[in-house]
Parts: sequence; C-alpha cells; structure tokens
Amino acid sequence: MRKSFIIALILVVVPFALVMAGQAVWRLVRAHDMARDTLVAAAFASTREEANVLTRAEALLRSMEQQPSVRLASDDCDSTLAAAIDGLSYVSNMSRLDASGRILCSAKPLRAEFRDRSEQDWWKQLEARRSFIVSEQHVAPTTGKEVLTAAIPLTTQTGEPDGALALGISVDFLAGLMRDRRLPEGALAALIDLNGKVIAASDGALAAALFAAPPEADSDRLKRADDSEGRRWLIALAPLAAGDLQLAFAERETVLFAWSYLDVAATIVLPLVMAAVIFIAIWYAANRLVLRWISYLERVARAYGKGHFALKPAAAAAEAPPEIRTLAGAMGEMAENIRQRDASLRQALEQRTLMLREIHHRVKNNLQIIGSLLQIEARGIEEPAARAALKLTQTRINAIALAHRALEEVGTQTVVNVNRLLTDLAQMLHDAFSAQTYNEGVKVRAPDLLVETDIAVPLALLLVEQIGAITKGAIAAAQDKLNLQIEAASDGTALTLAISHDAPEGLEVPRLSAFADAYIRQLRGHHESVRDGVRSVSRFVFPQRTAFLETQST
Repeated sequence: MRKSFIIALILVVVPFALVMAGQAVWRLVRAHDMARDTLVAAAFASTREEANVLTRAEALLRSMEQQPSVRLASDDCDSTLAAAIDGLSYVSNMSRLDASGRILCSAKPLRAEFRDRSEQDWWKQLEARRSFIVSEQHVAPTTGKEVLTAAIPLTTQTGEPDGALALGISVDFLAGLMRDRRLPEGALAALIDLNGKVIAASDGALAAALFAAPPEADSDRLKRADDSEGRRWLIALAPLAAGDLQLAFAERETVLFAWSYLDVAATIVLPLVMAAVIFIAIWYAANRLVLRWISYLERVARAYGKGHFALKPAAAAAEAPPEIRTLAGAMGEMAENIRQRDASLRQALEQRTLMLREIHHRVKNNLQIIGSLLQIEARGIEEPAARAALKLTQTRINAIALAHRALEEVGTQTVVNVNRLLTDLAQMLHDAFSAQTYNEGVKVRAPDLLVETDIAVPLALLLVEQIGAITKGAIAAAQDKLNLQIEAASDGTALTLAISHDAPEGLEVPRLSAFADAYIRQLRGHHESVRDGVRSVSRFVFPQRTAFLETQST
C-alpha cells in the first residue's frame, strides 16, 4: 500500500512539476531577452557624454561656418579659430581648408609640409559623403597626439564645393571620459571606430582582448567575444556621429544572466521545496494515521489466517483513528466468531472420528464373528469342495475385517496405508492358503501410499482371489517352492500392483475369477499376466485417482 500511495503522490506532483519546468524555461528565455534589452539600453545610455562632445564639435564647426573671416579665410581667420577653441579641452586644433584639401588657416601654427590634407582618409570620406563626419584615430600634426578629426563640408552660394572646416578631438580627453565613467561592476565601455579599432576604453587591456578579432554575432542587436581567460562577453553597440563611431558596452555573460538564473532557480526550487514539504507532511500524516494501522491489521489478518486468533486488535488500536478502531473491532469479532466456529467444528470432527472408529470397530468385530461362525460350520462339513468354498469365503470376510481394522487404527478413518494393509494381508493369506505347504512366507514391497476405503476393500479382496488361485494351482502342481511376492508402486499417474511367484515350465498362469474381474472393473483398472523366466507375474494397473504419498497427505 505504501508503494501505491507513493506512486499516487508522484502522479499528483509530476504534472505540477512539468508545468513549473515549462514556466521556468519560459521565464529563463524571457529573462535572457530582458537582460539583452538592458545591455542594449545601457549601451545607448552610455553614449551621452561622447555624443555631447561630438554634438558640441559639430555645433562649433557650424558656428565657425557663419564667420566671414573663416569663410573667406582672411588674415584674421587664424585668430578667430584660435579664439573659438580657447578653453575647450577636448579640441586640439581647428582648420579651414580649401576645395583641394589644403589648410588655409588654423587655430594653431602649422608647418608648410602639413598643410596639404587631401590624401588623408578623413578628407576622402568627407568628399564622398558631403556631410558631417568623424574620422578614424590618427596623429595630429600640430600636437603629435592621437585625435579624431570632425569635419563639415563648405559650399559656395551656387552650391559648389568650397573646402571644409575641421577640428581635432583629443583621444586623451575621450579616454578620460571612459576612465571616469561609472559602470556596473565588471562591465566594460569602449569607443571604437568603423574598423573595430579601440579608440578609448574603461579597461584598455580587456578591450584589446575582446576586439582583437571582429566579435561574432550573438543576435540581431548583440555580439559576443571571449577575453584572454576564455570568458564569454556579450557586447552591445550604440552608433555615434552617423555611425562613424560606436560605443561598445560589454558585460560577462555569467554576470549578465546571473540574476535570471537565480530567479529561475528560485522559481523552480521554492515550489519544489514546498512540494517536498507537503509530500513529507502528507506521507507522515498518512503513515501515522492510516498506513501503519493498516499494516498492523494486515499482520493481524495473516496471524488469523494461520489460526492464531488470540490477538485483540481493538485494544492495540486504541490510539488509532475512529475508522481504524471500528475495523479493528470488526476483525476482533470476526476472529472470535471464527474461533468459536472452529472449536465447534473440531468438537464435531472429534465426535465423527469417534463414531467412525466405533463403526469400524463394530464392523470388524461382526466380520470376525461371521468368519468364526463360518470356520465352525466348515469343521462339520466333510465334503472338500464345500469346505474349501467356506474357507475362501471366511478369508474374504477376514480381508474386509483387516481393512476395517486398519481404518480403525488410523486417525482419519478414511484412508489406509497400502504398505501396512499389504503386509498384514500377506501374512493372513499365507496363514490361510499356503502355510501348511510353503513356509517361506510372502514378501511385500510397497511405498507408504494412502488409499481411500473404496480402493482398499476391493484391493484386499482382489489379492484374496488372486493369491488364493495362485496357491491352489501351485499346490495342485506339487511345486516345491512358491516364493510369492507382492509389489506396489506409483508413478504419479497410476497405481501398479504386481503379484509374482515361481512357475515351472508347463504350468499355466491362473485365470482371473469372476470375483477378481469384478474387483478390477470396480477399480477401473486393467490386468496382464506375463512370464519372466521361471516366474509368473500378474500385474494390475489402476488409475491413481485417490492414491497419494503418505508424506504429502500428512
């Protein structure tokens, strides 16, 4: 029952567990998506300071575009540009270039060899786009430091190209912004150009490791890369300056998804803990209040099944629930009723046994009296044939009496031991038929088989007829020895009775009498007589419908 109860609880819990598992998977996927969205949002939020620098740079260039001295590149152009960038720590220099890419004026002095910028990548980028651009990182000719060039194209009133305005944005200033940025613990911010080159980063070594090769795509909004220790990072990219620059915001994958895993784990573990507590509580309550009492009553029932009715379950189940106490009381009453009925049946069986024993005793005595009367009557008859007939009848009656004596002596009064019956019967038949002529007796070999009365009586009478006929024939033939032997055997399907004796050549095998044939039919058997050398064997085979081993019956 405990196993069935556990299976039932499992069947109840499993559907909820599957639902929770599905919900946990859904929450994990959703949590990962939210974490990715948060990373992208953080990247865009982190562009504020760099975007302000680039916006101010473009605004400064647009304002200088309106200055006549700058537009015309007059003599005071240099001073105007110098005054414009004075105090701006993020600007390294600002220049006015003509349509061929040559610097006409500059906020800071330039040597002649640095005035032609037509071969610079940023100038080609500006000519191709004809809008505000931010270049890749390069070295400024005036300061010798790393800068980004921001430039706008200039046009005449007729729309013809009229050169450009350009200024250098200090990479050191941008690096300072990165270093001073407040980031979540373990996060990385980096400014990169279109080619993936790191311009400035909050952690230069880490940024160099992550962008040493182009990051792989993780989704449509994120990329992923491994650091020098093989840890996986997710990277969100936010464009700046029309996409000329990108701000990369990266977090380690394990850190980014840590809370989602923890949340999902809590979603799974807490219900499982609750389910386990409920399972234990139900199991304890069921075992304490029901199962242990049912197990006890089961043991009581087994004891009752073995005949031990002294147990009183009602007293032992005094602390059990009312239903169990009621059941225990009913079992106790049932046991008492069975005990009383068993005692009544035993008493009736004892009375029946005594009556059967008395019946068998009286039948045996009456048969012995009849046999004695026949013996007395035979003494007064002189005719040999009549005397032999009376003696044969007396032997038949004594055989029946012998069977009843055997029934009287056993406890059941319904079965007879074949070995005992054949042994006693052989001695009686020897005394009756052949004791005066042959003194070797009759040998008996038989197992301890038990047969019922309706088998034992005709079997005994059959032996009387057959042994009588064998002895009579041997005496008539003046045999020296008879060596009579009776064997009984059983193979589980049939009971075989064999009577063998010495039979010289020329001596006919005795034929069955009408009585012997009747006994064989009564036992539903068959008979065969064979000669085995100098011995004759009469074999009787009966279906073993009531014969069985004595050890099995007891």
